Amino acid sequence: MKIIADKGWVLTESENVSLDKRTFRDMVIVAANEVSKWKQISIEEKTAMEAKAALFVNKDMTADYLASVRTLIAGVKNSINDVSLSDEEVLQNAELYPKFDESIGQPVNQGYKFNCDGSMYEVEVPHTISVEMRPVQTPVMLMATSEASENKINYYRLITK
Repeated sequence: MKIIADKGWVLTESENVSLDKRTFRDMVIVAANEVSKWKQISIEEKTAMEAKAALFVNKDMTADYLASVRTLIAGVKNSINDVSLSDEEVLQNAELYPKFDESIGQPVNQGYKFNCDGSMYEVEVPHTISVEMRPVQTPVMLMATSEASENKINYYRLITK
């Protein structure tokens, strides 16, 4: 039986095959009982699988390799705020965002996200991050209000699900 991938798609094994053994084809000829062993995936999925394989397949955990991984993570931290993600996606990738202490002294715009003490925050008011402006989670007081608390500027929004 001949299986042909649609335009913009490729065929690959439907089973859980290791990245170094996975194949991608435009067409396969198989017996009728082997049709279920193949699935069609998009070119984007293929590219992602190949990129993952390039990063992880047959890599020795040497000091040089680990230095490359650190460089990659640093690059992600420097540019992750340029990517538009939902709050849920931000929380799933919290470890890739800059930490508050790493951002001290940096001017930030609305939308900048960072990790502080295990919580994710988004800047609501542009400012320069300083130690004095560290986000603090305090209990809400329902009865007591003061003029000072009413005029308080919320520089950050706690990101939750």
